Amino acid sequence: MKSDHLSDLEDRLEVAGSPATGPSVLAELASDGSDDVRCSVAGNVNTPEESLLSLADDSDEFVRATVAGNANAPARVLVRLARDSTEDVRWAVASNANVPVVVLVGLAQDANPTVRAQVAGNTVVPAATLSELAKDQDEGVKWAVAGNGRTPPKALSDLAGTGDSATKLAVARNSGTPANAIQRLAEGDRLIRATEEAIERRRALICERFDIGDDCVRGVNMIAKREWWELDQDAPVVQAAKTLC
Repeated sequence: MKSDHLSDLEDRLEVAGSPATGPSVLAELASDGSDDVRCSVAGNVNTPEESLLSLADDSDEFVRATVAGNANAPARVLVRLARDSTEDVRWAVASNANVPVVVLVGLAQDANPTVRAQVAGNTVVPAATLSELAKDQDEGVKWAVAGNGRTPPKALSDLAGTGDSATKLAVARNSGTPANAIQRLAEGDRLIRATEEAIERRRALICERFDIGDDCVRGVNMIAKREWWELDQDAPVVQAAKTLC
């Protein structure tokens, strides 16, 4: 199918967004006079690299942002768009799972906190970058760091003490949070949801670590009063706690 057979805007939009459309037709539609059509082409995974490179310079920021979010956008396109003057475009680059790590590291210094937060939520961002972003002044950035499974335990532990309630909740839910940080959260204000989550997480960790049944509330509570993350199965307090089950 040739694009010159598509005179109706709705038809061009449908073809431009279809996963069945071939690269040659998409290449033609990449120069369409409609911003919406070019935007659909920009988001199509079949769009050829040269067309994406051209659309990366499009006058419409939504077209450029859509290119930035395309899973098949090549590295050289993402490198170019990471320098875009529009924050929405840089945000889209930071959200792309295939973005080069060096680009993410650069965007971690972006002046806009929403871009930095998107970097913090990316699953390929380096641990060292996450540690730096954990010190960010913006709570949205810290919340994103707290929710990332790649965040180092030390950074999560720090966020357990410095983050707002939403960040602390994310820390409590992160499987990488160290036990002593969970303990600290569990001893916090019981009106904060993060504390509730931490108490439940602490209970689960203690039960798993010391092979104690879920219903042994007294035993769990006895162990929870100690620095239980440093204890082993043979510790006297653990043996005493098990007699309560």
